Amino acid sequence: MTIGLELASATKSYSTGFTLGPVNAKIGPGITVLVGPNGAGKSTLIGLCTTLLKPLSGDVLVNKGSTRSRAGRRNARARIGYLPQDFTLPNRATPAQFLHYVAWLRGIARTSRSECIDQALLAVGLTARREDRIGKLSGGMKRRLGIAYALVHEPDLIVLDEPTVGLDPQQRQRVRRVLRSISQTKAILVSTHLTDDVQVLADRVLVLDKGQLRFDGTLQSLLSASENDSGAQGDSPIEMALSRIWAVEK
Repeated sequence: MTIGLELASATKSYSTGFTLGPVNAKIGPGITVLVGPNGAGKSTLIGLCTTLLKPLSGDVLVNKGSTRSRAGRRNARARIGYLPQDFTLPNRATPAQFLHYVAWLRGIARTSRSECIDQALLAVGLTARREDRIGKLSGGMKRRLGIAYALVHEPDLIVLDEPTVGLDPQQRQRVRRVLRSISQTKAILVSTHLTDDVQVLADRVLVLDKGQLRFDGTLQSLLSASENDSGAQGDSPIEMALSRIWAVEK
């Protein structure tokens, strides 16, 4: 089965005058990192990829299936796991209880729920904390539980909006290891404004600015754009490459 998502000349417009697209991109197995300045259209693109928003024109295909129809969106949502930047967890519940509820909401059969929960907790390294109260977990553990929430129904595509925001360096490192492990069998789209995430996570990079996709390629091809740039003192190669792309488009 084909695993992945395709944006086929997808556009979205708002009454404010902002327009995204048309965007053409394919997101397959591994980790694709979406990066762009504030107002670039990242949230709109994430909304299209998760079917929370409908394109004005063009299409979004999940595993080659169109999402233009209601049935298509319903089928796509069964194959997508989504973790927004801001999410709320029930602090008095345990991770196992929370994921059992999520599995029920997702329509997972009773006979399969325990196995799905076990696999999701194992994937994010929280098996030993399954019966602890969520309110007693660290910020990094809560973020990993959020990833388990996106994983529990065994989706093919995982979309994560700023998954490492607000975490300390050690917690970010653990979350990144989890994502790298999951990416062996899943297509993952990560939206971030942290250049460290781009450097550590990306197999492919999408650079968005002013509603337009300015770059779509491998991390190495992005870095090659800054090989001969001196940049500002202290700028990383990723920062220099992104600055160069955005400067060309000003």
